[in-house]
Amino acid sequence: MRKISADWVYTLSGAPLKNGVIVINDKNEVVDVLPGNEPSLDVEFFSGIICPGFINAHCHLELSHLRNKLPQRTGLVGFIQNVQQFREAKEEEILKAIEAAEDEMIQNGIVGVGDISNSSYTFDQKRKQRVNYHTFIEVFGFNPANAESIYNRAEELLAQAPQIASITPHAPYSVSEKLFELIDNTQLLSIHNQESKEENAFYINKTGDFLKLYQGFNLDISFFNPSGNNSLTTYFNWMGNGRKLLVHNTFTAEDDVDYVEAMGENFWCLCPNANLYIENGLPDISMFVKKELKLVLGTDSLASNTQLSILEEMKTISRHFSSIDLELMLIWTCKNGAELFGWDQLGTIEKGKIPGLNLIKNYTYDAKTGKLLLTGQSTVSKIC
Repeated sequence: MRKISADWVYTLSGAPLKNGVIVINDKNEVVDVLPGNEPSLDVEFFSGIICPGFINAHCHLELSHLRNKLPQRTGLVGFIQNVQQFREAKEEEILKAIEAAEDEMIQNGIVGVGDISNSSYTFDQKRKQRVNYHTFIEVFGFNPANAESIYNRAEELLAQAPQIASITPHAPYSVSEKLFELIDNTQLLSIHNQESKEENAFYINKTGDFLKLYQGFNLDISFFNPSGNNSLTTYFNWMGNGRKLLVHNTFTAEDDVDYVEAMGENFWCLCPNANLYIENGLPDISMFVKKELKLVLGTDSLASNTQLSILEEMKTISRHFSSIDLELMLIWTCKNGAELFGWDQLGTIEKGKIPGLNLIKNYTYDAKTGKLLLTGQSTVSKIC
């Protein structure tokens, strides 16, 4: 048995515990959580904040070999074009980069990942079960004539996937309504939502940079008729009533949120560092907080980010939205992330769970609110 304590313990199942003590067994299972009223010689004390392991709700692990290869702030269309140009590489390089990226996530306290897969490259790494994964087998295909063949290929990939997996649409500008209809919408679905203002322009009146994208891919989209509405309010009904993960939401407006929150169970994923990398903009996170949305955090890929660190995502949010405190962001990335994927053993520090324990150092205290805040010097390390 180990008894582990810190200045603060954020169990996320109750109020933060000052000098709280966590008792774990040799399987890193939580045996007990105790208030830190009495000092004990057999307690390992850490200076900082202990919290559960992080959930990275959105990642493209198979793109890890593109680290530092793509220019920043090109806009989404330019980014997609660059990914297509540089994506191909030797299998050995791709697999080595995947393993290194997983190592990095583990070192940064990540215990669960919602990972996008367009191939089987990540599957051998996932079979090692060093991290909990939900694999989203992503489909692309804007021409409805190709919908069935695309879906059939996705089903073949789904049959090979380790751990938990589901077929999911990539984005509203890359998936036809017919392909949406073929997807099993009783499963957990993920979609890249309103990552660019061009997405809304395309659905409202068939204008914007996406026309250049289709032209560059030699895609005839004469069949497409704009809805006159934003993309989200157009495609959302095609996704059924099951649980949905809306990713990025950089250009999501309050009216969009009100529309979809009236239907089904939604989680909203923020990937702030990728949003800055690609579009040099951020979602209206203050509005999301005001609306009390179920938020989670993701890193996106090393094609669109310089690291795979949930703490760095939280620090970016703190820089731009200084009123958002650490505990709230931990709820997003630990508790909400575990709820999203149904990982009952993760997300909170409670008896019987194996959530992993992270140590956050170099935080600050806001005397006005009584809340703990991150700083630019905040760091995270994995205790177990």
